[in-house]
Amino acid sequence: MTERATLRHRRIGASLRAHRVAAGLTLERVAHRLTTADAMSAAKISRIENGQYAVNPHDVRALCRVYDLDPTATDELVEQASQALRRTWWQEGEAGTLPAPFRRYLEYEDTCVQLDVFAPVFVPDILQTAAYTRMLIAGLWPDKNPGERQALASVLTRRQTRLAVDAGPRVQVVLDAHAVLRSWGDRSVAVRQAAYLLEASRHPRTEVRVIPDGRVYPGANTGYTLMTLGSGDRHAKQAEHVGFVGGVVGWCLVDGGDEIDRYTLTFQQQRAAALGPEETRRWLRLAIKSMGGVG
Repeated sequence: MTERATLRHRRIGASLRAHRVAAGLTLERVAHRLTTADAMSAAKISRIENGQYAVNPHDVRALCRVYDLDPTATDELVEQASQALRRTWWQEGEAGTLPAPFRRYLEYEDTCVQLDVFAPVFVPDILQTAAYTRMLIAGLWPDKNPGERQALASVLTRRQTRLAVDAGPRVQVVLDAHAVLRSWGDRSVAVRQAAYLLEASRHPRTEVRVIPDGRVYPGANTGYTLMTLGSGDRHAKQAEHVGFVGGVVGWCLVDGGDEIDRYTLTFQQQRAAALGPEETRRWLRLAIKSMGGVG
């Protein structure tokens, strides 16, 4: 099963399992009730429910008939199954060269409604300029060929256009001051990057905060991203939260409730230690001037 199918099909499977349980049916009983044209074994239905099988719209509709779902609920699940089988935007072009952890990260990000990002070392990729991205990837991926680095840079840059629109997720970013001031060998790139942060901070769905030099705060050594996911199910009562520790290509998924709670608390403390949005914009203007730019 592909990385792109994991999250979406897990959700579809969870919904189908809930409907089966509500109907009071066992897996074997469901398999017995299916018509010859819709035949599925109990084992296959179990794999569908566990998100281990890339279920197709025909199978979803067949199961919905057994569970006696209304047309609206059925059409919603069938549409989710259709969308899950489509190629995602980051699979276009040279997607095969993207690292598996990054593809997994993008799958989750593609469904999120809020992103909370802490960046202690470098500007997070969702707010990078193309030049900053290329420079960073060249430093972090010296052993990769130009095609692989270009594929990653292209996807990172394209994400920004998706995140900056009004329909995109709400974004909260907390940066250590050194992440902004570090030039990575080219001061002009750092200046343009800081200017872009200043511009991005004015977007109504994006909040940028900087923790100035000299402030001690929790979790200062590790970058991470917290995501509040859109369920894809209008009947869902509770949002799903996941986290990714690391950055660029080294993300590690965190989805345990206790761990998410700890990262959430840490982010709140880091955000409280940072300058407010207006203070951050003033700080960025001064930082740009200090690096030789025009604030």
